[in-house]
Amino acid sequence: MPFQPEETEESRANFPIPGTDKALLKARWAGAIDTVGGNILGTIAKSLQYGGIVTTCGLVAGDRITTTIYPFILRGVSLIGIDSVQCPLSLRLLIWEKLASEWKPEGLAEMATAIGLSQLPEYITKILQGQITGRIIVDVVNLQL
Repeated sequence: MPFQPEETEESRANFPIPGTDKALLKARWAGAIDTVGGNILGTIAKSLQYGGIVTTCGLVAGDRITTTIYPFILRGVSLIGIDSVQCPLSLRLLIWEKLASEWKPEGLAEMATAIGLSQLPEYITKILQGQITGRIIVDVVNLQL
């Protein structure tokens, strides 16, 4: 059974649809880590508290953000890109070591669902409809075609 958090105000369902015309939204968070980009990144920037920071490392929802300069000049928001390509191997190893020990989050097993390759079309549809939270792992070792 995949990890299913309760619907909260932080749910993706509460992010405005693309094209929202508000320059700023209610200040909700001090910081955020964005892994999808697109409209969600723009909405996060508009929703950060004064001095807030958002980091970004993905672009699955798009390579453009929809926001104005207002979060950056009126709230002092910072947007920081995470570059994993040029990161030195020594730093990567240190971070992976910490993630495997002292920084390891609890409940990781509950946040992932393993599926067979034959289930992939079903899960792609669910992902595109916003019905999946957590991670989907396609088991290519024990192929069940």
